[in-house]
Amino acid sequence: MTVGDWTVGNFEGTDPGPVTLERATALSVNTAYARLIDEVGPEAVARTAAALGIRRPLAPLPSLALGAQEVSALELASVQATLAAGGEYRAPSVVRRIVGPDGAVLYDRGEVPAERVLDAAVAAEVTRALRGVVQRGSGAGADILRPLAGKTGTTQDLADAWFAGYTPDLAAAVWVGFPEGRVPMVPPRTRIPVLGGTWPAEAFARFGVQALAQVPAAEFPAPPGSTAAEEAAVDTAAAPAVPSVVGLPAERAREQLAAAGWEVEVVGVPDPRLPPGYVVAQDVVATGDRDGQAGRAVRLVVSRGTTG
Repeated sequence: MTVGDWTVGNFEGTDPGPVTLERATALSVNTAYARLIDEVGPEAVARTAAALGIRRPLAPLPSLALGAQEVSALELASVQATLAAGGEYRAPSVVRRIVGPDGAVLYDRGEVPAERVLDAAVAAEVTRALRGVVQRGSGAGADILRPLAGKTGTTQDLADAWFAGYTPDLAAAVWVGFPEGRVPMVPPRTRIPVLGGTWPAEAFARFGVQALAQVPAAEFPAPPGSTAAEEAAVDTAAAPAVPSVVGLPAERAREQLAAAGWEVEVVGVPDPRLPPGYVVAQDVVATGDRDGQAGRAVRLVVSRGTTG
C-alpha cells in the first residue's frame, strides 16, 4: 500500500486481509499501522512517544509507525515501564541505593515521582493488545509462563532485531545486531535469520525467568470500565475444558480440541523452539457473533520454523 510517497509492505509480502488493530499488533501487520498513523497524524505519535519515555526528538514522519527512527534500548525499556505502571512515567535511574562496608547508607535514590502521561484505561488496552503478541503472535518465543506484554521488531534487511516487553514487575528491551553497523543477520553470518521473535525474544525470556524467579506471578490490573476488565469478568464456567495441545503437531491438536467441543483458529509464527507445524502456544479468544451471541475459540500458535 502507499501513504503519500511512502510505500509499505508486510513481512515476506504477506496480505492478511481485513484485520482488527489487536490482531494486526499480534501479527506485526505493517500496513495496518501505516493506515493508523495516516489517520491520527505522525505529530500525535511523536508526542505520545515522548510522553511515554522516548527522550530524543522524533521527526513526525509517517514511517514513525514502523520504528524507522533510532531510539535506545533504555528509552524503549522506559516506555515499557510506563505501560506496566498503568500509564505513569518515572524517570529511569542507574543506582537505587549504595551501602558502605559498615552498613551505612551512602546514597538512597528514594521514590521517583510519577507523572500520569496516559489514561489508565488506555494503558490497559495497550497492554491487552501487547499480551496478544506473546500469547498468539510474533513474540511467542518470549513467553515466561506469567502475564507478559511485549512487541517484536525487525528491520527490513534483518540488520536489527528487537523485543521489548513487561510484566507487572519488570520492564526490559533487548536489541540484537552488529555494533559496527547495519549488517544483515542471515546465514552463514548467523545460524538462523534473526527476527525479533527469535534471539531477542529468547534472550528476554531467559533474562525474565531468572530476574523474576523469586517474585510471585501477578496479573496486570484492569481499570473498571476497560475492555480488559470486562473480559476478566466474563463467566467461563459454562465453557468446555480446554485440552493442552502445546508441543503437538497442528493437525493432532485440531482433532483433540474439536473432540472437546472447541472451534480452532491457527496463526503461524517464526519460532525456533519447535519444528514447523508444531503448536508453540494456545489461547482462548472471542469470535464473531453467532445468533446474537459472541462465540469463543481456541487459537493455536503454530511454528513456521526459523525462517519466516
